[in-house]
Amino acid sequence: MRGSKQAFDYNSFWSYNKNLNYEKAENVQEFFERVYHFLDEIKEKYADKNVLIVSHAGIMKVVECYANGMMDDCDIGPYLPDNASVLKYSFTYKE
Repeated sequence: MRGSKQAFDYNSFWSYNKNLNYEKAENVQEFFERVYHFLDEIKEKYADKNVLIVSHAGIMKVVECYANGMMDDCDIGPYLPDNASVLKYSFTYKE
C-alpha cells in the first residue's frame, strides 16, 4: 500500500503486523530492524557502561518493545512516552 501524506494513517502505520508502506517513510518492520540493530550494537560496544539515548517518541516505542517484548497485538501506536521523560532500561550483552 502506497500512501500520500493526506492518506497517512498514524495508528495503522505503527502496526507491526500490517507493515504498511508509504512513499516517504520506511515501513515499521524495517524501522524495528534498524533500531534493534542499533541497540544490539550499543549493548556489544558498551557492555560495561551506562548509555544515554536521547530520542523522539518513535524510537522509544521500538526501544520499549526491545526491552519488554512486543505488545500482544503488535500495535505500538498507542504507546507514547511522556515528553521529556527519563526511561531506564537494563540490557545485558550475551555472546
